[in-house]
Amino acid sequence: MNGIKKSINCILALCLLGGCLVVCGKVYAQNPEQRSFIVKNSNLNALGKLKRNLEQRQTAFQNATKGLLKTQKQHEALVGFGTDGSPLYFENQSIGKVLSPLATPESVLSNTLDLPLGSGMEIGVWDQGLPRESHQEFSGRVQLADQNGPLNYDHATMVTGLILAKGTQQAAKGIAPNARALAFNWSQDRIEATEQAANGLLVSNHSYGISPDHLPEWYFGAYLKISADWDAIQYHAPYYLSVTASGNDTNSAGRVLGFNTAKNSLSVGAVNNESLAPRTAYAVYGPTDDGRIKPEIVAAANGMYSSGSGHDSDYGSGSGTSFAAPQVSGVALLIQELALKTQGAFLKAAALKGILMHTAKDLGVLGPDYERGWGLLQQETALDFVNDLGHETALVLDQMTHDAKTYTFEAGPGGLKVSLSWTDLPGKHINKGTTNPKALQLVHDLDLRLYKDGQEYKPFILDPNIPFAPATLGDNFRDPFEQIIVTEAGNYAIEVRYKGTLEAPQDFHLLVSGVAGNELPMATETTENNTVAQNTRALNLPAEGDFNPSNSLLNIQETEQPAQDTSEVSLIAFPNPAVNTLKVKGLPSTAFKYYIYRSDGSVVGKGESKNGEVGVYRLSSGLYILKVFHQKGQHSLKFFKR
Repeated sequence: MNGIKKSINCILALCLLGGCLVVCGKVYAQNPEQRSFIVKNSNLNALGKLKRNLEQRQTAFQNATKGLLKTQKQHEALVGFGTDGSPLYFENQSIGKVLSPLATPESVLSNTLDLPLGSGMEIGVWDQGLPRESHQEFSGRVQLADQNGPLNYDHATMVTGLILAKGTQQAAKGIAPNARALAFNWSQDRIEATEQAANGLLVSNHSYGISPDHLPEWYFGAYLKISADWDAIQYHAPYYLSVTASGNDTNSAGRVLGFNTAKNSLSVGAVNNESLAPRTAYAVYGPTDDGRIKPEIVAAANGMYSSGSGHDSDYGSGSGTSFAAPQVSGVALLIQELALKTQGAFLKAAALKGILMHTAKDLGVLGPDYERGWGLLQQETALDFVNDLGHETALVLDQMTHDAKTYTFEAGPGGLKVSLSWTDLPGKHINKGTTNPKALQLVHDLDLRLYKDGQEYKPFILDPNIPFAPATLGDNFRDPFEQIIVTEAGNYAIEVRYKGTLEAPQDFHLLVSGVAGNELPMATETTENNTVAQNTRALNLPAEGDFNPSNSLLNIQETEQPAQDTSEVSLIAFPNPAVNTLKVKGLPSTAFKYYIYRSDGSVVGKGESKNGEVGVYRLSSGLYILKVFHQKGQHSLKFFKR
């Protein structure tokens, strides 16, 4: 990147060697420091090359279709041709709109953590046409970032409302009623998504997909070039997650299709509102050709009540995976909002996707299946996972280079749920016409194992040769997400390793629920000669060097406290040097808020203690300053981390 320029109309112009990614227009959400951090941790050079390649292919498609008679249906748009010459059409994933108001799921309306529900957050919405931006449910919070699509389109308006309607009609209230949206027509989604991901976009919703009508059988479940494109965007922009509607079964083919076979996107299926166990009759299912689990998660999607496009106070209800996906997108945005609020940093997409899958409600027989993935969306459980970090849950960010990593956790009385999630490289085997090939698309095959008292525990697996059989336990060599559940208390060793070779260092996230106590363990890196202790990095502390006074994700501006009598307060922090926990005594209450600074003044963490203790296990060795905010004012204490 040659430079980042700020102006009134262009928040970030990302100039790349050999080309430019320029993202202009009014940007509402995420302050420049937060976006700058995400940009800094994205591969802008690779994104620039990908964008130019996508633009070249788009130009070639437009030249090939000049003067072509428009024969598609009203709800479709020709977007390309397959390798066999088959015309590829986008269609929305709705099965109709009705006028009678129907109730929305309770998860849409719950807010037990008293979040601002999207304030300061922004989501990208790609859809068929553009929403009615003047609708009373979200007027002033939707920017039409694409001038090439039809205005006031009903499907786009309903999808947008499910995400961020403010609840003028309570039944239509969206998941994140204070958030803002950038709205795009679907015709150049990959090009625009590449730009927005490079500009710091965290989440996008795509309630459409390739129409299954008249396609040859080999397309269903196939890993296509469009799948690899979406995987590449998200690999090079590791904070960006695209959420897609898995599709509706309109021609009895039944299986996932198009970009829904990508590895790094989150594909959302649908279940019935009344009976949550079975999938709806229309929702498509997996596996992909190589046996991966699709969709990854499901949400209720029948009779979803939302804003309509007829006029500014129009409403209606519709069904389809189109209306399941925006619920998941909205919750994903709230998770990012809560992560920033409580942990001081946004999540990488693999962690965000992992939390949604890790906390989903298992439906039917224990373990995933090819119809409903890892289960039903659970908004409150997902948010509680983030809110409980450092207590009953843990989120560890680490990197696989050449040796296995081992972590020790103590399970509470209910046992542990452990998940491993990572963003993988684009698949190597683009299908060009073969029916049901078995070539594996997973490039970096990481493995999760648990050990206790000499017993090994393996993750859930599914057999694509027996697609409707229950999950068993074994070696998962297909999915970039693995999960193990154990039900006994005690100490467990968790190992993350890999098979084959690594083309580059691979970041991964370890998600753990059921941790006993509130102290997370040290990790060990196993080498051939010895085992070296190292501090694990969890969500609320960024990697070494991520924070400095000029690029803080938090953009902290401490409120000046009025002068108060602190003479009667004498604080002691021990043990000093500290190893895992720093205890603070001398306060009128054991509950307080705090910041941790390096000696140069940069912030490395913040939080709230309820028991007089501050976790410091993620800090590297050195001198730090703990600033404690309490009822009588604030105090600063120096301590050394051993």
